Amino acid sequence: MLRAPLARLVLAVLILLAAPTPPVIPRARASAAGADAAETIARVERYLNGITTLRADFIQVADDGAAAKGVLYIARPGRLRVQYAPPSKVVMVSNGAWLTYIDGAGGQVSQLPLDRTPAGILVAKDIRLGDAIQVDGVEHAAQVTRVTLRRAESPDEGSITLTFTDQPFELRQWTVIDPQGFRTRITLYNLRKGLVIDPKLFDAPPPPPESGSGR
Repeated sequence: MLRAPLARLVLAVLILLAAPTPPVIPRARASAAGADAAETIARVERYLNGITTLRADFIQVADDGAAAKGVLYIARPGRLRVQYAPPSKVVMVSNGAWLTYIDGAGGQVSQLPLDRTPAGILVAKDIRLGDAIQVDGVEHAAQVTRVTLRRAESPDEGSITLTFTDQPFELRQWTVIDPQGFRTRITLYNLRKGLVIDPKLFDAPPPPPESGSGR
């Protein structure tokens, strides 16, 4: 069962299931690393901007050991769907502006602006790292590359660490830490890109009359 509040679930959309994340190179040290860090950041930008659609199965594990499975859909720009497998009836969906949490069992619907969540980073129209999206660290280890990001204007809203395999260079995992320090981990598998995805999968209720915060 998924019992975390909306803010935690929003951040948990994009998480990595793996061993504890090793230390990353702080931003200052990444700059000192010179061309290697710069090329890694450029490579990540090219990869993410090259995604049009993506479908992947996932396994999610929270700090408290709670686990869930489901399917992730992305259609850039702006659209995302996280559908948890039964017995959960939880779905999270973004139509480009809002990230909506729907609990089919309890009838709960909550929403947050997509641009207030780390999820918004991955489905942005034009992903550029280093300005509005702050690069906190770049790290290479055990044939994987990790890049840690957060929004420069709201660094306290959490961070996301993207994990890529090196050969081929492909997004496989990521870690999100929310404002309360909770870490949720997800592994992607059966990942496929460039599929035709039914746009109805991203339909969601209209936003509440008073925008700006979830319930």
